Amino acid sequence: MFKVGVGSPRRKVMRLKRASFSVLLSMLVLIAGCAATQMVAKRMVNTQPKVALKTKDYESPAKIVGGTAEKYTPVVSASGDADILSKFAPIVVQGVEPADKATYAADSDRIGQAQLRTEGDGFAAVIDTQNPALYTSVESVNVHGAQLTQLVYVFWYPRHPVGMVDKGDIDGGVLRVTLDSQLRPAVYEYVMACGCWHGVFVSENVEAWAQQEFKNAKEAGRTYCVEKNVENADDWKVRDLVKGSGRPVVFISAGKHQCLAIQTENVVAGLDSLPSKQIALRAYAELEHVPVVGGASGQTASMFNPDGLVWGGRRKGEEKMFSKLDHGGWPRRLNAMKIHWDQEAFNDDGLLDKFMRMPAQLTGGPVFSSAPR
Repeated sequence: MFKVGVGSPRRKVMRLKRASFSVLLSMLVLIAGCAATQMVAKRMVNTQPKVALKTKDYESPAKIVGGTAEKYTPVVSASGDADILSKFAPIVVQGVEPADKATYAADSDRIGQAQLRTEGDGFAAVIDTQNPALYTSVESVNVHGAQLTQLVYVFWYPRHPVGMVDKGDIDGGVLRVTLDSQLRPAVYEYVMACGCWHGVFVSENVEAWAQQEFKNAKEAGRTYCVEKNVENADDWKVRDLVKGSGRPVVFISAGKHQCLAIQTENVVAGLDSLPSKQIALRAYAELEHVPVVGGASGQTASMFNPDGLVWGGRRKGEEKMFSKLDHGGWPRRLNAMKIHWDQEAFNDDGLLDKFMRMPAQLTGGPVFSSAPR
């Protein structure tokens, strides 16, 4: 539907396209019903847009997210498992609306720490933006029979402030980094906390290994050798190649909170020019015991209801429009997340083997004669 680029004319076109598409979806709901709407949306919405940025564009990181940005820099003192989590914890370049053009609450684009307040017979999640937090865990994935380490980083916003059907309280993003056998970043996945807009970025070394192993033979209609055609399923597309192996920098749009690009700090110049906040690394398990504001002394509870959905994060409009999905648009716990229109579970151990052509060198397999380019 669009490519991610820089410059205000392109952004205006993108906003117009989204608005027009939202109106079209609303009309389809009335005329053809929810099932037909979901089919049309799936065919028309490009949830894996290619990143059209060039290396020079990363000299002006604020422009990538719309011209006004804040930078979240991770606090990296840790030990044990947290050492590797600290080493590759992302810098988040977050787009924000300019104060003189604001159309929603300024804290909507600010990352914070999860809390709860009582509401009815349950709770509602609230996000304390005075204390930015990255919720982290170490997981694993099976690739060619080997278990590779995955680093997961989750962050939360008070709300998703824009959209005809997706507007609502609590929003979030998830970055998952799969490491190769030498504990170097290989595959980056970004997805919103509801499971929407899942996209894949691959290290340039991994693509170079794939080119060697598969003799530069790409599958039909593919841009990269690591991409794979999967029968009777939504294919995964590589949005961009990530250069270097340093700390990733993730670019997130204002309002929509969509990932616009991922590169390493080795590539992104100009980060020092951005207003900076520190973001603390916290264990993802803490989300099962977040403080209840105004509750009994020391009271804690899970951020998620018994179905794994964030308390108070329901999207009634999306549920109505996409009735075939499991609570469409509702942020949730990682083990309750489905991606690509509920096609797959996010924590399925076999996802990379199923949807990507992973080269043997990723898992310490045969070494080819020429080094990765």
